[in-house]
Amino acid sequence: MAEIGVIVDDWVEDVSARAALPGEAKSLGISPGSIVLTIQRAYLADGRPVEIADIVVPAETSQLGYSGPVSDRT
Repeated sequence: MAEIGVIVDDWVEDVSARAALPGEAKSLGISPGSIVLTIQRAYLADGRPVEIADIVVPAETSQLGYSGPVSDRT
């Protein structure tokens, strides 16, 4: 993004669990109604979203882990 003059300075993710939709189950090779994790990710520049991703993964074979720098920003 920096190459096109956009400086990403923050990100946010919202994670939830729900039953897979029929098309998702087929695409993921899981049984209909299986539990999936949904991740809505946004990269921000000056508070505005500049890239968004909606991710769906099978809950039974996935693990989420997060890390990031600790800053003194308030």
